[in-house]
Amino acid sequence: MNGLHQSCSGPHIRPDARVWDTADVADTDAFQYYREGICAAFMPLRPEVDRARRTSFHARLMSLPVGEGVLNLVASKSHEVHRGRAEIAATPQDCYYLNLQLSGECRISQGGESIVLKTGEIGLFDGSQAFDIDHSACRDFSVASLMLPKQAGRDGLPQGAPLKFCQGGDYGRLLAETARTLARRAARNSGDDFDRLYTVILSLAALAAGDRQPTGLGADRPVAHVLRLRGILARRCADPDFTIGDLAAEAGLSPGYIRNLCTRNGEAFGDMLRAERLALAARLLGEQRHAHLPVASVGYMAGFRDASHFGRSFREVYGMSPGNWRRQGLV
Repeated sequence: MNGLHQSCSGPHIRPDARVWDTADVADTDAFQYYREGICAAFMPLRPEVDRARRTSFHARLMSLPVGEGVLNLVASKSHEVHRGRAEIAATPQDCYYLNLQLSGECRISQGGESIVLKTGEIGLFDGSQAFDIDHSACRDFSVASLMLPKQAGRDGLPQGAPLKFCQGGDYGRLLAETARTLARRAARNSGDDFDRLYTVILSLAALAAGDRQPTGLGADRPVAHVLRLRGILARRCADPDFTIGDLAAEAGLSPGYIRNLCTRNGEAFGDMLRAERLALAARLLGEQRHAHLPVASVGYMAGFRDASHFGRSFREVYGMSPGNWRRQGLV
C-alpha cells in the first residue's frame, strides 16, 4: 500500500513521530495497513487475525526515536504477532524488545518458554530469535514497546527466552515506572529528556535482569529517583490535599532531599504535581464515560481546586483550552 507513512503535526504529537491509524483507511484495508505499519515501525513481523475479523479491525500505532532505539505505542484490537526465520533474515539489525503492557494482557512465547504480561507489567525478549505474541485473552490492548539495538557490552541481558521483570523488587518496579513515564511523555509531546530516560531504562533493565552494575549508573541515580517520584505523583495527584510531606513518606525520602532533587532537575515540587494533574485531566477529557461532565468537574477530578486555575494551566501546557482538547479528541 503506497503512502503508508503518516506524517504528524500539531501540539499533541512530536514532529518526529510517525502514526498509522486504521481510521484513516477503508475497513477492507485496515488490517493490511496496520500490518505494513508494524513492519515499518518495528522490524519484519507477521501480525495475524481471523479473516472474518479483518473488516472490523481497528488499531493505532505511534513510532518515534528515543536514544539509540525506537519507542512504539500500540493500541489495537486483539491479534497474534509472529516472528520466524523469514522475518529474522530480512532484519538488518538485531535488537531487544522491552514491552510495558499498558492495558489488556498478552502471552510472549520464545525458545520453549512463555511469560504472561498483564496491565502494568513489563518484560524483555530477544528480537533475533523467533517468537509469538498472543493477545487473545482480551478484546483490546495497548502496549509501549521500546526497541533496544544489541550492542557490545549489553551481553548481560537474556537471549533466546523472554524475561518478565519482577515488580516486587526495587529495580523491576522502578523499571516499570520509568517505562511508563517514557510512554506518558511520548503520548503528550513532553520529551525533552527522552535520551536520559532511555539511558536510565538500559541501566535498570540490566540491574533488574541480575546483571552487574552498568558503568555510569551512579550518575543516573538522581534521575531514577525523580522518575520514581513522578510515578508516585501520577498515582496520587488526584488528591487535592497531597503534599510534599505525603510524597516523602510514600517514597521513604526526606522532604529536603526531594526539594534538592527537584532543584537539580530544574523543576519545583508544585510544578511536578501540576504536570501530573494536567496529564490526568487530559486523559479524563478524552474518556467517553466522562463526556457528560463539565470541564470544571474534570479538573476537580484531577486534583485542581479552582476551575480558572485549571483552565489557565491547561492552556499554558497544551496550547488550547480543556474544552477544545475534548472536542478535538487529543488523547
